[in-house]
Amino acid sequence: MAEVEKTLESVGQLEAGNLTQNMRGLSMIASLAPMLGFLGTVTGLLLFFFMVSTTFVDLSRQLDIQLPDTQGADVVQDVQRHVVELSAQDTLRLDRVDIKLSELTSQLKQRVGKARHRSVEIRADKRLPYGRVIAVLGHVLQADIQDIAVAVR
Repeated sequence: MAEVEKTLESVGQLEAGNLTQNMRGLSMIASLAPMLGFLGTVTGLLLFFFMVSTTFVDLSRQLDIQLPDTQGADVVQDVQRHVVELSAQDTLRLDRVDIKLSELTSQLKQRVGKARHRSVEIRADKRLPYGRVIAVLGHVLQADIQDIAVAVR
């Protein structure tokens, strides 16, 4: 009987060794799974923050909102927003007035004056060549505009 117990014990130890040999791959997967989950979480959060922080302007979807007046301290908001429009027919407008590209920088400088915060929205037809829009953007930058928005639909 003692010999049977010894045989069973030695066979049991041998089989346990065989079972643990095949566990190496499973233990690696088990140790990597939490890291992959964390990577997915971080990637998702970065994507979410990028989407939230990106601002697009679409005038056709803006609501007509009348903001209430404040009763507190005087709030001075020295912001001037100008709109530069480029049509598919290559017409350039600044605040709904037709102008030439060569006049854009000087017209913007004249209109913004000494405002602390200068803002321009560029509305360009999607059929225009990319270079034409970049040329307008260059003139806006030469006018020392700090805030530039590009309207999209």
